[in-house]
Amino acid sequence: MLTGHDVILASNEFAHELKRLAVDSATFLEVKVIRPSDGKTWSYVEVLPRAEITLENIETLDASGFRFWHSGRSHLFVSPAIVEVLQGHAWASDLQFSPGFSRFAGAA
Repeated sequence: MLTGHDVILASNEFAHELKRLAVDSATFLEVKVIRPSDGKTWSYVEVLPRAEITLENIETLDASGFRFWHSGRSHLFVSPAIVEVLQGHAWASDLQFSPGFSRFAGAA
């Protein structure tokens, strides 16, 4: 997964799992990243979550089931149920899960 100032780009495998688990949580757009120096390209899927986590709503969000959100258009938050599924994939070993972040989903 790549993030920027206002973008979340996921590998095809990661995006496929997000779509499979919670297609209604986001819009998914296929994109290409191009290195101008030599024209090399990489394929990603831009993930545009519909709901946002903010300081005002983080303690009241329903994190049950399969859902995900963005924060500032550049950070992806997923429900504990999605974390469980993702951790079962070898390609997900590079992802960082932070369960204690700001009391999200009941974490301390």
